[in-house]
Amino acid sequence: KTKILAVILYLSGLSLNRIGQVCGVSAQSALNWIRDYAAEHAERPKPEGQAVILELDEYGIISKKKTQALGLDGVDRVSGRLLDWELGARDSSTLAKLLKRLKRYNVTIFYTDKWDAYANLIPADMLIQTKRETHHVERNNSRLRHWFGRFRRRTLIVSKSVEMVDATLALFATFWVNGSHNHLISLIN
Repeated sequence: KTKILAVILYLSGLSLNRIGQVCGVSAQSALNWIRDYAAEHAERPKPEGQAVILELDEYGIISKKKTQALGLDGVDRVSGRLLDWELGARDSSTLAKLLKRLKRYNVTIFYTDKWDAYANLIPADMLIQTKRETHHVERNNSRLRHWFGRFRRRTLIVSKSVEMVDATLALFATFWVNGSHNHLISLIN
């Protein structure tokens, strides 16, 4: 129950240090519990039907004190599901990896902002670049920054491992965007 409580507190936006204090363990133990739970119970979503309209957006991640990394995510416009994400350098190779995996969804339209990499890698007849049409993915990114300190702008929290950022995104997709964390809460009652 304590390990699940740690996951719930993490999903609620508490820092690993605070979770450790509440649970009576070290921050490293809390991190290990959360990472292990994510590996076992949270994964990248699997295709369910077709996503014909997809919104893409990128966000910055502060990692290893000052290094900027790029996170990209794609949201199905109809269902609102977070379909996939990619972490990497702020260049088109990160986008290319995500687009390769998104092919399994048979996307017909991509709504994006005006980042040049989108126009370079997505065929023009499938791409609409306007901020007016990316509200679903922008809302998800805002929620991600709200709930998890490692995604906030101007923060002391940094991500030391890509693995933990990926685990956080998997937990976010599984328990916030595509599902509910009510099941977790029922496990500790």
